[in-house]
Amino acid sequence: MDRLETELKHLFGADVAEQSKHISIDEIFAEVELIPEIVGKLSQFDGQPVQQRKYIKSLRKSRAKSLCYWLREV
Repeated sequence: MDRLETELKHLFGADVAEQSKHISIDEIFAEVELIPEIVGKLSQFDGQPVQQRKYIKSLRKSRAKSLCYWLREV
């Protein structure tokens, strides 16, 4: 497993990371406008992985999957 996948599984959890590989385009479009805001909030916790995971767990699952997909692809 490559480093990015390992980090995504650690940050999002294995289920969300795996599900984000098969996310529908409709799910992504429904969340795409919020991605910059979510990334901005997540970056406030730079160097604080526990806080990052806590923040991600507070997101709706579809939002977390979209973010995980976006991070993998960007």
